[in-house]
Amino acid sequence: MDFLTTSIVALGLAAGGDAATTEIGVRRAGIVEANPLMRRAETRVALKLAVVVGLPLIEKKYMKDHRRLRIVLNFGIAAGYAAATARNVEVLRW
Repeated sequence: MDFLTTSIVALGLAAGGDAATTEIGVRRAGIVEANPLMRRAETRVALKLAVVVGLPLIEKKYMKDHRRLRIVLNFGIAAGYAAATARNVEVLRW
């Protein structure tokens, strides 16, 4: 598997965890999305898809000679999604 495919899969899994736990949370009474920009479901889906697909493509085009930076950037974004997922799970436990 090449780096582009690996990046898309890794970011997709991380974003998927965040998306799933967010959707479960906002469907429960009394739980709202903390980020005002992400309160609409359509916005959440569109922005997460843009990051998951767009970031690796932009990296491939503009950061060809910076493999380490690409790895660190993808790891950081995936870690951010993992932190958001962990927080969502914490909130869902009540």
